[in-house]
Amino acid sequence: MYHIAIVDDHVLIAKALASIINSYPDFQVLYEVENGKMLQEKMKEMTYPGCDTLGYFHAHHGRF
Repeated sequence: MYHIAIVDDHVLIAKALASIINSYPDFQVLYEVENGKMLQEKMKEMTYPGCDTLGYFHAHHGRF
């Protein structure tokens, strides 16, 4: 299962994209947010045992 966050300041575009993505069985949209700052706040709420979510993304994907 792939979990996806959509970051777009156009709500209708984000909703349409989420609808398309969610129609595929291996994909799930977890978040629809308007900007990177909002995504960062959402990611702070995510927890994985033994893993700092933002630290993980920074280490594996460069600047977040």
